[in-house]
Amino acid sequence: MIRYVVIAILNILDLLITYIGIEKVDGIKETNPLADYMIGAGWEYACLHKAIGIAIIIYLLEKMKKKDENRAKRWSWGVCLVFSLICLNNAYQLLRALS
Repeated sequence: MIRYVVIAILNILDLLITYIGIEKVDGIKETNPLADYMIGAGWEYACLHKAIGIAIIIYLLEKMKKKDENRAKRWSWGVCLVFSLICLNNAYQLLRALS
């Protein structure tokens, strides 16, 4: 259960850092074309897509958990690692733009 909370928190952190970088700092652009399209449609739209993405990830991990719990744990920690790296990259880009 804690892994799902971590996944959700990391996604929220990703969205917040991206929002601060794009809206509050000049010169930062979203490099992911899909995310750029969602942000262009409005931050509410981006939040909705993030929530849907989190729900899909949790659904798939729960489905995997029924077959092999250890495999589901490895995948969930892998997802946490990926989102941690994304947040670290976003924070690095933001700090670099601010200095």
